[in-house]
Amino acid sequence: MSKASSLARLAHTLALLPRWRILVHERPDGDALGGGSALVCWGKTLGKDVLWGGPDPISPPYDAFLSMSCEYRAYEELPKEWLRDDTAIIVIDTSAPSRSVRGIEDGVSPATLINIDHHGDNTKFGDVVYVDNKASATSEILWDLAEAGGWRPCIEACIGVYTGIVTDCGHFTYANTTPNAHRVAARLLELGVKPQELDERINSKSSVKELHLWGKAYSRVALIGGGRVAFTWLSDDDFQELGVSRYSTEGLANELVKVNGVDVGMLLTEEGDCVRVSFRARGKTSVRELAQRLGGGGHPQAAACKLHLSLSEAIDLIKEEVERLYARPFAPGR
Repeated sequence: MSKASSLARLAHTLALLPRWRILVHERPDGDALGGGSALVCWGKTLGKDVLWGGPDPISPPYDAFLSMSCEYRAYEELPKEWLRDDTAIIVIDTSAPSRSVRGIEDGVSPATLINIDHHGDNTKFGDVVYVDNKASATSEILWDLAEAGGWRPCIEACIGVYTGIVTDCGHFTYANTTPNAHRVAARLLELGVKPQELDERINSKSSVKELHLWGKAYSRVALIGGGRVAFTWLSDDDFQELGVSRYSTEGLANELVKVNGVDVGMLLTEEGDCVRVSFRARGKTSVRELAQRLGGGGHPQAAACKLHLSLSEAIDLIKEEVERLYARPFAPGR
């Protein structure tokens, strides 16, 4: 089935269901939240009963400007009242059920579980699955879905889609940037999106304390893997000392691959009894396989995992894995 036919079929399925329940992944990023906001706007315009949320609270700066952000809710588990035959449970930008609200992996019958994503390692869960790993962002897919369904492009939805695309493709600098991403962005600008205003909202809201947190991370940067991997770490104490949230690290891992000669950046963040690892890569290097081997996943050039180890144990494990990988070349991105 062609892309156009698949999107038209998905739009038809959504048109038949009066209740939409939209879920995003843990630690939601700009693509998940921008796309989710847009989908909520479209759903309400279509007269749907819409709720949205995810396993973690909506993160700054997105809570300050995305439409419908005030309606977002954090859910520990899937609400039982959602399990009705008139309900679409739409999981977006999420490669596996374990990355969203607890309970999805057990099934949602009689509701219809719809999986819309662009991650290449998506497990294809759900009753209706639309995964396009060639799309720059899930928000790009949602725009194409809206066009297939004939949904009106209100400015609030346009802002959500644009936010999702620019954050997931690094303002059109990452390797996942597609010609279609530029075409969609051009159309969004024609409809009234103002790039400068959104850039200020997304990237110009750091506090002095957040800059101090980044300074701690920068001061610990070390090179491993023959100088091709830059890694650093932040502890629970760092966040508590400065009184900043964990969302303050957004974008920090990207800075590590700017070091001269470095192909891969890794940021380790202690979170209680576990450590979250964010991987970034550039060029033809892929970090998805490494993240998968450690229980995570993602894109070839942006992936993550969670290690149930102490910070010192996680650092040792990452060093061991990198040295093992550099006994042979990293896998090329694909």
